[in-house]
Amino acid sequence: MNYEEFREYMTIIKEKREAISSKGVIDWDVIDPEQIDAQDHCKVAGLQLADVVTSAIHHAVEPDGFGNFEQSYAEALRERFPKGPSGSILDFGIVPIPPLHKKPPLAPEQLAFFQSFAKR
Repeated sequence: MNYEEFREYMTIIKEKREAISSKGVIDWDVIDPEQIDAQDHCKVAGLQLADVVTSAIHHAVEPDGFGNFEQSYAEALRERFPKGPSGSILDFGIVPIPPLHKKPPLAPEQLAFFQSFAKR
């Protein structure tokens, strides 16, 4: 992950130069993009948990060297993701950054994955 790019993108969102599709609310009193930095994941259990979830989503939407998607890890976590008021996980518990409409065309497997999290 490029932390500088992530900091810049979070600053753009904070300054409302770009809207994100999240149905949740970012509490900017808690998140300061300038303080985003890399930490040793081996020493912080919360970061290890975040790595598990991030890795599961990554493998579900990014093809491996053979063009395959591994969605079973994300599926195993499905019931743990927070749901929005409508019951949808997409744009609440899973928020693609940048938003899906700003991404290049998705492979059928990627689109199906995200659509499955949009359902109740």
